Amino acid sequence: MKDSPIVGKKAMTQDQSERKSLLIQIHQGKKYLQMNDEIYQALIHGIAGETSCKFLSIQNLKKVLQAMKKQGFKVQRFSPKSRDKEKKTPIDKIRALWIELYKSGKVQQRGEEALNHWLEGMFGNSRVEWLTKNQQSKAIEALKKWLER
Repeated sequence: MKDSPIVGKKAMTQDQSERKSLLIQIHQGKKYLQMNDEIYQALIHGIAGETSCKFLSIQNLKKVLQAMKKQGFKVQRFSPKSRDKEKKTPIDKIRALWIELYKSGKVQQRGEEALNHWLEGMFGNSRVEWLTKNQQSKAIEALKKWLER
């Protein structure tokens, strides 16, 4: 590898760049399709005989991505402009509603720990990041109703 104009950094080869891009897309697909580790590993094993993408060839990474597309995943391309814009997720909304409840005096603790404790009681998930899309929607609606009371 040749040194890049940025001192101390090595230039990425085209294969490395393609591999990185495929890995990012596969992990986006895993999240989009809401695959748990067991299902994800079974998919990879069925295609390439491995349980991790770490050791897969570019050809097998493409096969994994194609299998995810067949299950409904659509690759999202981000332009530099859209990457700069702050995108609000349902998780951000849940956190914002929790803070509003704190500001209105309806909850005593503002922190993530208190929010996670409430989520565990509601859904059995002890972290906001672990909620399914359906649980996220239900949490948002429950928090909105709580705020209206």
